[in-house]
Amino acid sequence: MSLLSRCVRCRPQGGSKSEFNGETRHSEEVPPVKRWIVLFLALCLLLPCAALGEKAAEVPAAEEAEEAAPPTPYAVRYFFEHKLLPQLLYEEDPQQFLGYLNENGVFALWSSFTQTNGFDVIYTQEDFAQNLYMEEDGSWIMLVNLPKPEEAPLCSRVYLCWNPTTDRKGYYTVEYDNFMGEAWFLCGWNEDGTHRTYGGAAVVPDDPDDPAYSTLLQEEMAVVLELLNTDSQPESSVNPAADETNQ
Repeated sequence: MSLLSRCVRCRPQGGSKSEFNGETRHSEEVPPVKRWIVLFLALCLLLPCAALGEKAAEVPAAEEAEEAAPPTPYAVRYFFEHKLLPQLLYEEDPQQFLGYLNENGVFALWSSFTQTNGFDVIYTQEDFAQNLYMEEDGSWIMLVNLPKPEEAPLCSRVYLCWNPTTDRKGYYTVEYDNFMGEAWFLCGWNEDGTHRTYGGAAVVPDDPDDPAYSTLLQEEMAVVLELLNTDSQPESSVNPAADETNQ
């Protein structure tokens, strides 16, 4: 059974279609989720980090026996956008997965993921938006706008990318940082689970009608497309203009 089948409870709603380059495609239905994903997520979210190993060893046995506290909303959201989405992109059929998100919306996945595992949904459908773009070279780029992050390194938007010709996939994030004032960075997750930081990201206006909105996103998508097809640029020079705006 596919990972997507285990993580998504809801089924695609009929009657909606997506047009890509003049072609109409339908995403396949997704079977119901399995409850044992709860254990998997609990392990991923609650395992102590190595840096706390020594302090954890000092906890009295009575405290060790206490039931672990549920994951915080921050931890749930971090797992969703930094772990679950890239894992689904890299392990699932990209045409089926991106088609599912385009047809049903990212909120459908978020809602199913949270409710299935007993977490608070927190956000509404209006907090998420996605657009699927077909580039001239045939690459698919899905831009997902996420709820405004209030903690680092949560994301304001992510890009799920796939080149059908080369079968290259890429997951890129625009991450919030408040270590030395508010800043945004273009980062990504490789298929092997390693995290990459490419450079500063532009501050995109919230209003889609703002002339700078589409201009900045188009520039950012051009960078993302180049990363998808080469991923060879130096980490400090991917977007120098954005680096300047973050200073």
